[in-house]
Amino acid sequence: MPELSASRLDGQVALLVEDDVLVGMGIKSSLEQLGATVTWRNNVAGALDAVNSPTAYDFAIVDINLDGEVSAPVLDRLIEEAIYTVVSSGYDASNLDQRFQHLPRCEKPFTRASMRRLLCERGCV
Repeated sequence: MPELSASRLDGQVALLVEDDVLVGMGIKSSLEQLGATVTWRNNVAGALDAVNSPTAYDFAIVDINLDGEVSAPVLDRLIEEAIYTVVSSGYDASNLDQRFQHLPRCEKPFTRASMRRLLCERGCV
């Protein structure tokens, strides 16, 4: 597969939901380097506030376990809003609730290339 241009995410607005500071900083930096504008939240309440805000998100990357809090309410809202969502998790797919099995997943640790590939599969980057 040829290398994708860094401009592939230019103009895209992302919601990142990740509780681990180092992981979050890395993903945020990678997405920004690819041209996206990123809103980063580290808990369910903050993520729900972001989803319910007037911001029009093009995609979201959501960790399942947010410091012991399951992000299911966030995933439910993103699905309701038809926002392309990638589940980011260090857990096996079998630990993911059945209603979220259809969402694309990126197992931690992942690379910028694997995340970019999942984002490009949605066809609008």
